[in-house]
Amino acid sequence: MNLTEIDIRKKYRYSNLSYVFDVYMECELRANVTQECFNGLAPGEFRFDYKSWEYRLGYSHKQMIRAIKELTMENIVIVQREKGKKGVSSKYFLLRFEEQKKEQNKEQKQEQKKSSKFNMLDGIEKQNEE
Repeated sequence: MNLTEIDIRKKYRYSNLSYVFDVYMECELRANVTQECFNGLAPGEFRFDYKSWEYRLGYSHKQMIRAIKELTMENIVIVQREKGKKGVSSKYFLLRFEEQKKEQNKEQKQEQKKSSKFNMLDGIEKQNEE
């Protein structure tokens, strides 16, 4: 469980807006969790259309509108990347994937610094031996 999911569970799961949590969990399920693009979706992206999600989750159109508004409010949980057109679903992005990218980049930079320091030390030792 990630921190976003814990916060949403605390806020919505046991309230009269419990369907917001169900919609969020469906977003998590539908998000592209691979490291590369898949079916035109970058990591963390998913497609959303009201009709099929309403049918699948068993909620009304008003409830789905409210859930998406709650999750996109202030762009904390999900962000709309592409607005749907006739015959094409909207594309959304889970922001927790952005946080993961930042953490991975920090780790990679730290590893690069460590390896460059070791390389410098090896070079200095070789020079001293010569």
